[in-house]
Amino acid sequence: VGFSNKIWRTKALEILMITLRFISFITKSNFATSFKLINKNVFEIIGDVSADFTYYLLKNFFKYEKPTGFQKGQHFLNQTLLIPLRKTKLLKIYCGNQKLIMRPESLASIWWNIYILTILNINVLYVSIKIAFKFDEQSQDDFYQARQIIFDVLPSYSFMLEILLKFNTCYYYKGAVIENRYQIAKNYLRSSFFFDIFVVIPYFISLRFDLQYLDLVIILKVFQITKFSRNLFDRLELTAIQIVIVDLVKLGYTILAAAHFSACIWFLVGSTGNPNDTSWIKAQNIENEQWFNQYLHSLYWSIITMTTIGYGDITPQNLRERVFAVGMALSAVGVFGYSIGNINSIYAEWSRQSFQIRTDMNNLKKFIRIKGINKHLAEKIRKYFEYVWSDQMEDNDSEVYKFSEMIPKQLAEEMKIDTNMKLIQKNSFLVNNFSEQFLISLTKVLIEEKYVPESTIYLQNDPSNYLYILSNGSLSFYITLNNKQQTIKVLETIKNEGQAFGVLEFFQSQAYQVSCKSNQFSYVLKIDKSQFMEIISQHKNDY
Repeated sequence: VGFSNKIWRTKALEILMITLRFISFITKSNFATSFKLINKNVFEIIGDVSADFTYYLLKNFFKYEKPTGFQKGQHFLNQTLLIPLRKTKLLKIYCGNQKLIMRPESLASIWWNIYILTILNINVLYVSIKIAFKFDEQSQDDFYQARQIIFDVLPSYSFMLEILLKFNTCYYYKGAVIENRYQIAKNYLRSSFFFDIFVVIPYFISLRFDLQYLDLVIILKVFQITKFSRNLFDRLELTAIQIVIVDLVKLGYTILAAAHFSACIWFLVGSTGNPNDTSWIKAQNIENEQWFNQYLHSLYWSIITMTTIGYGDITPQNLRERVFAVGMALSAVGVFGYSIGNINSIYAEWSRQSFQIRTDMNNLKKFIRIKGINKHLAEKIRKYFEYVWSDQMEDNDSEVYKFSEMIPKQLAEEMKIDTNMKLIQKNSFLVNNFSEQFLISLTKVLIEEKYVPESTIYLQNDPSNYLYILSNGSLSFYITLNNKQQTIKVLETIKNEGQAFGVLEFFQSQAYQVSCKSNQFSYVLKIDKSQFMEIISQHKNDY
């Protein structure tokens, strides 16, 4: 009678009985048994947001679903390390401080990558040669301590510092920069942290306690050389010629590194066998030679074998050496074939560009012949295009600027404001006389134009319809003397990025007092006077 709901007034007892039966049903053991048979798919279908499948999985609640070793290790790491760390103020300070985060494209990051890449290459080669030839045991010379510091102590601390820096270097995900420290740490832990720890810690221990052969783990770092070099060269702006040179240097280094490791193993095979057996070292009578002479013999054999020349003056003398020589020969065929293929690809790319220039030059000669142009003018035209094409070969602007058409509109707008604002900020006249809001509006409407060498930007006495800002290149200002030869006298040359020119005439509505031309491929930003006045009228403080 006291219920306001009609259903409860008429069927209250029936509802209570159903509820009691349900409670009794779920408390029986058969429900618990059925729950243990649930797998992850069924759990997700139920969709109970208040329950966590991972929690039940790690507690071994299910009969058939069991946690993997990785999940157990991850859970143990969370419980013993990460969760206690999250409760400390230190982690809150670390995650909340964004000041010490390095960007991958920053100058400090680039120089650090160069340093680590240099240290890594030198150390990998040094450790392998030290283990194979044991030269530190042979010669405790005056440079021994300095060598220990440069090749042992410095790399070990550098690699440990590299781990710390990776926790403080942001990364890019789907084109967006991730600066959150928790996400940075999580990304590094998932990618290469455990590999770095596995390599660096044993290497550090081997140096501290002088454990022989344990420092060989640093050779595993050779797999990261490619990644480091790719990250470094991705951030450097290289011309086509420089890219070819870098590719050739990398290829040469790969061949020499392969020969070096083969030489070290070849000497180890010959020096660590049965002392009573004949070896190639005994056959060459270099057992008591200096380590460098022994290394040259080993490297000589390695290179001769890799190049499939095989003079036969150094040959395997026992079964161990023959087995290694067979494996070395098979590996060398692949390395040498890979090297030849890469050299052909690099040469083909270089030849393609040269062939295109030669083809264009022949077509130009035909054009000059058909038009019947006199020899002196024809030579000037030919030399001009020689310069243009050679410059384009070194820095292909059409290939570079094609990316501006592929960038999304919003991102392109941000890029335009950023690049134009950097140029404007170099101009003291604009910065000192106009507000930042006006300058930002100005950056959005500036138009960039490319001028080829010797092309005219404006002539003397032309109306000053545009305000110009040099983006890149070199410009000359000149006047034409009224004499018989119409002599051109250059008054000034500018190369400074962000420098405005034609400013006085633009604001005083006068004709240009001098002429302006481009000395090389130059990029100039400009804005029409009517558009400039329209923007400034929207900013009353600047009007």
